[in-house]
Amino acid sequence: PQLFFMPDYEQIKNIRGFIEDYKSILPGKEIFDFDEFKKEVRLALNNPEIFQTSSEHEREKLLNHYYDYSFGKSSCEAFTEFIKDKI
Repeated sequence: PQLFFMPDYEQIKNIRGFIEDYKSILPGKEIFDFDEFKKEVRLALNNPEIFQTSSEHEREKLLNHYYDYSFGKSSCEAFTEFIKDKI
């Protein structure tokens, strides 16, 4: 399992922005304080089976989002072609 602590997320989002709101595809849980961190670590250590299926699903969702091979090439290859076409 992965945990994410992002105390400056809103500040960065408002100042610089993001290409996309990556919070919606995080392969894990966002935590907000140290007590929550300890609770989640204990849960993961004592019940690893809870996270196995959900973690696999979250990783798969993330990989499908950024590495979509359904159109025959990787997103990197498609992006490279796009850039070359523009220059």
